[in-house]
Amino acid sequence: MWSESIPTAAATLFSFVSYSSNRRFQQVTTHSGLTRCSTSSSSCPISASENTNDDISQIRRGQLYIEHDFLTPPEVQALRDDIAQLRRADKFQPSGLSNRVKGDPNLFGKSDRLTCTITTDLWEGNRQYSSMRLLLEEKLEDLKSNLELLLSPPKHNGGLELHLAEMYYSISPKGSCLPRHQDERHEETKGDKGWINDTRRSISWILYLNDNWASHDDDSGALMTGSGGELRAFCRNGGWCGSSDGNLQVGWLRKDNINATNQHVLDFEFDPIFLDSWVKVETCVGGKYHEESDENGATKWRPMSALYRINKGNRSTEMRRNGRAGYEFHRQDPQREYLSQPFGPDSPTWPSQLNLEPLEFAKALALQLSNKEFRDNFIGTEDISAPGIDIIDVSPYAGTLVLFDSVVVPHEVLEVKGGQRLAVAGWFHEDQQAFPDWYGT
Repeated sequence: MWSESIPTAAATLFSFVSYSSNRRFQQVTTHSGLTRCSTSSSSCPISASENTNDDISQIRRGQLYIEHDFLTPPEVQALRDDIAQLRRADKFQPSGLSNRVKGDPNLFGKSDRLTCTITTDLWEGNRQYSSMRLLLEEKLEDLKSNLELLLSPPKHNGGLELHLAEMYYSISPKGSCLPRHQDERHEETKGDKGWINDTRRSISWILYLNDNWASHDDDSGALMTGSGGELRAFCRNGGWCGSSDGNLQVGWLRKDNINATNQHVLDFEFDPIFLDSWVKVETCVGGKYHEESDENGATKWRPMSALYRINKGNRSTEMRRNGRAGYEFHRQDPQREYLSQPFGPDSPTWPSQLNLEPLEFAKALALQLSNKEFRDNFIGTEDISAPGIDIIDVSPYAGTLVLFDSVVVPHEVLEVKGGQRLAVAGWFHEDQQAFPDWYGT
């Protein structure tokens, strides 16, 4: 059953940044490839009809999953009727997220999106309509089982466990839009709030409820109830992405495929890069290690971070030691290849200031990579300016379900040109990574 709030656990690790994460759902559009369009242009998005993906496992390749008939027309109508009765009962509130810019005083207007969080104790009204919430939950629970099966890492002891944790209705009037954002980020980007929750967002989903809806470029003149409001997603097609052994992805490593004849770039490949925040490092205080130190209360081990990728071969990274200083890389996955030495907020190459914006955070991560070629080709998950982005627009047609990884797909909602865009959306959560047994010892 979904819940409005997520239980928390009291724990804190060092933090690189301390900005808050806007984790409301936004519409997504992706642009495709090197040759089809520039990533700085929005003039050539791929429509959902061109890019419909019926392979749900592609979510783990950084792509959208789109299902056009997830609900029947009567089921869609029942949800629309439920929205109507909840709005008459004043259960919707302005979200305050539409059209926001830095410094915005968060004043609400006619173009702000309205949302209503769906919880077990939400007012029922006419049960002919509100009972559809339970039917929708059953369908989503069935979907969750498929996601757990198809998105679990191959050759891995523990499978993916998801929770239907957040769910809400939204009404987006004419003029509303949602700026580009990501639904989830690595815990180390959230300051002292990074490690306090038991779960985190894993898979984002949205289900559209509008009939007779036109896209931005529809000039057919047909009678439509509204237009615009497409989801725009920015996707990179890479290897197994999102998370690895509980470590969330923070970037991509680009590899150029070069034409041997004229040396032109033909295409790109991207390796997902993950941030391991639990590298076990022996504590050194004043040049002395734990057993040599007179300082009371000092722990023997402290956590540091390192960047890695999943190597397609069978090479694993051996534990390395720098003189007396010992540290241990987690070697549960024999294909894990570490690309940096352990680092932390006191490392010489890490910026001294807090409140790093996402792109600045990505630049700081790139500096930690041990290879110059890696540093030059590292791309943060929120950087859409680098080549190789697929931009996909999904029009809000009734019954269409869209799912994508919450960590690796930046997205936005285009402006609603007419009518009211109706949707129900939410997130499947996964358990947050557990602290290692040695932490605090």
